[in-house]
Amino acid sequence: MKLYTTTGKPIDLRPPLMGQGGEAWVYKFKLDGVAYAAKILKGPDAPDFRGDDEKQVRNREGAKERLEVFHHKIGDFPQLPSQVVAPIGLLTTKAGKPKGLYMPVVDEPRDTFKTMTSADYRTGGGDPNEIIETICNLGDLMSQIHTTLLCNNCMSSGTGSKCTKCGGKLVPTVIGDFNDLNILGPKPYLIDADSMQFGKYPCRTFTERFVDPTHCVSGESKR
Repeated sequence: MKLYTTTGKPIDLRPPLMGQGGEAWVYKFKLDGVAYAAKILKGPDAPDFRGDDEKQVRNREGAKERLEVFHHKIGDFPQLPSQVVAPIGLLTTKAGKPKGLYMPVVDEPRDTFKTMTSADYRTGGGDPNEIIETICNLGDLMSQIHTTLLCNNCMSSGTGSKCTKCGGKLVPTVIGDFNDLNILGPKPYLIDADSMQFGKYPCRTFTERFVDPTHCVSGESKR
């Protein structure tokens, strides 16, 4: 798959996949000798979304909506701590049609947090101090993210509750799809940042094992 960065540089994405989730395929590629991750959004016609049941219909509608707004969302992405693996820019076809985004590759264990929260880790001699340190680091990082306020109208940053530019409401940045696969290493780093909720962009993606059930009705996100 040949795509182009926002600066017009061509890249060639080839298997194997680095990973995949419900909304995208992830490839690893190099540009000028530096490794990056490319997140290519699944369209409504993706094989994963075939079927006529209610869930697949919702998946296709969600994929269509993501493709329509994600390039605007990436352009408005806020300034967050360096441990948040933020998008660098869009990936497009030669004709300029957005297909995905790219971001730095983080060379950290991908299952540190998942391992720490497992029963095997707790009963197999896992270091409780390591757990405490990781949780404290994660808590500090989340506090920094949540205090990043953006206007839900004009996307300006600010402090307080009201935007001084347009009078809109300043709302906190929220990790909507927060799960153990998005936390890398003990430092830790947060990936899948493009699905975060900020400003006028709600997070419509969630993992059932981690979502607060009060935010959902019949399996759908209220946000």
